[in-house]
Amino acid sequence: MQCLWTSKLILEREGPRSLFRGLGPNLVGVAPSRAIYFGAYSTAKEKLNGVLEPDSTQVHMLSAGMAEKKTRPPKVNRGPRHSGGRVR
Repeated sequence: MQCLWTSKLILEREGPRSLFRGLGPNLVGVAPSRAIYFGAYSTAKEKLNGVLEPDSTQVHMLSAGMAEKKTRPPKVNRGPRHSGGRVR
């Protein structure tokens, strides 16, 4: 309920445009990575369709995994101090 109250308050005080503040910069950051993802997914799917049963669940899952691998930065293991674990 608080979410609805907050949204109403924002609309009343700042107007409907305020709900979209920050969308432009967000899209500028997200759009290129999503474009690379879809390109990688399409390429992987095309190649896997020639090896596995075309358009099967395996083709879609593997293509998605391969595309995700291409677009995600590698995780940096910072150790227990930064990951929330306890140091004994």
